[in-house]
Amino acid sequence: MKMISARMAITTKEAGNLRWQALSYIKRHKLRKNPAIYQFLNSDDAWAMDFMYFYNDEGKVKYLLKIIDDRSRLDVGNAILDRATTAAAIEALEQAIKNTGRKPSAVKTDRGSQFKIKFSNCLKEKG
Repeated sequence: MKMISARMAITTKEAGNLRWQALSYIKRHKLRKNPAIYQFLNSDDAWAMDFMYFYNDEGKVKYLLKIIDDRSRLDVGNAILDRATTAAAIEALEQAIKNTGRKPSAVKTDRGSQFKIKFSNCLKEKG
């Protein structure tokens, strides 16, 4: 099991490899005829965030919340939580903004239950 540091980043080479794997998977399974490739022009144009569950050494379910810059693919913030909640997502986003001193123009999510109305309203309040 790979240990997660408080501040973990992905290299440009690793990001390219992940993009290639994703495109290969899409083509292999014929999910889209013409996969759209896009990039934001500047860092902090958009941050992407999502939850992922894993089992810790005691066999309990934990959730990893990652926030990455969509352009550079660098880690902006992360948290390991007992539950994947809207409040946790909002708190982690606020902490990432505080730690980096930067604010994204947009936040990309998978529209999971944590990222619905309450989260959207919080983003609108924060501009």
